[in-house]
This record gives sequence, C-alpha cells and structure tokens, in this order.
Amino acid sequence: MVRPQTVDEYIDGFTGPGRELLEQLRALAHEAVPEASEAIKWGYPAWVHPSGTILFMVSGHARHASVAFTPSTREGFDAQLA
Repeated sequence: MVRPQTVDEYIDGFTGPGRELLEQLRALAHEAVPEASEAIKWGYPAWVHPSGTILFMVSGHARHASVAFTPSTREGFDAQLA
C-alpha cells in the first residue's frame, strides 16, 4: 500500500461514512482556521498553523473518523488556551 502524499489522496482512499466524515472535518477545518495549510504528517491529514504548529490531525475509518490534537498545539497556544 502506497502512503498518501496529499489530503486529497488520503480521503480518496475511503468510501461511505468514513469518507463523508473526513470531508466534513476538512470543511470544518477550513472554516475554523482558513489560514492553516494541509499536510500529511505521520501518514495522516494534519492542519498546520502558519507559525508551523500542527493544530490537529484526523484519521479515517470505515464508519467513523478521529481527531487528535498534538502536544505542539498546547505548547504553541498555551497563553490563548489558559
């Protein structure tokens, strides 16, 4: 199996509910943080702040999707989150 190089390639690997959820999460990410860029990090779609901080990552599954925040999110935005 070839690892996806883009978020489009990652999402294209899914069908059904998993794909729908990934597309919804992607739209929500663009709405919430339009300045963030998309990248593949550790094999998963990630949204990266212009400062370079990884904001969050998603993983797709057959019937659900998961969202994970990285320690760099907390470190990069600790003052705003306090």
